[in-house]
Amino acid sequence: MNAYAARVSGAALSGLLAQELSERGGVIDWGELSLVEQQGDRQIGLSFFARWSGQG
Repeated sequence: MNAYAARVSGAALSGLLAQELSERGGVIDWGELSLVEQQGDRQIGLSFFARWSGQG
């Protein structure tokens, strides 16, 4: 799941996946996608994501 231009956090997306996939087990990873400046360490946040994998 990806929440581009929405006021939803990665943790909230993770919670939604956990609720819907609770019987399937697996692992849920979540975080933020960002652009990193080539020279320097500044970042621009783009969106949040949550990803389910059946492998644990």
